[in-house]
Amino acid sequence: MSLTVYEKNNVEAGKSCLVMGKLTFNVLNQPRTQKPNEYVSDPKPEYVVAIEEPKFVKGDENLINALKETQYGDDNSKLSIRDKSPFAPTIFGKDNEKTTGDKLIPEGKCLANGQQILIHVTTFKGHGNVGCGFDAIKLTVPLNEVEITDAGGTVSADVFDI
Repeated sequence: MSLTVYEKNNVEAGKSCLVMGKLTFNVLNQPRTQKPNEYVSDPKPEYVVAIEEPKFVKGDENLINALKETQYGDDNSKLSIRDKSPFAPTIFGKDNEKTTGDKLIPEGKCLANGQQILIHVTTFKGHGNVGCGFDAIKLTVPLNEVEITDAGGTVSADVFDI
């Protein structure tokens, strides 16, 4: 059996790092469940955040190296982090006021893409190996100024007009 990226980089449980980037996708108000596939027959619900142009601010070097290996896209300029915790991640505003994604973001909505965010990535002891997720996000604006948009984009039925 091959090593996970965390095992390969000697990442230990209980470590963390901060990653900054421009938001490109997020599911932060309620966990979503992916469709089963050949690798994961019974996927667990998860929260997701994706950024581009990630900058690793500080934290455990082994974890940072493992996350760098999971980057994808043109020039490896994108990073996605999933969290399978049953609890919505904490979201902090610029002035450190806090709430959770399920309280800040209404159903059917998400944080608008393009915002700069800071993600607190953490590791934990999983079933036989080390897992990785995120438990908090910090925004660059106060919570009452957070940009929210429709989940799935802003497409409307007029795209089908002939």
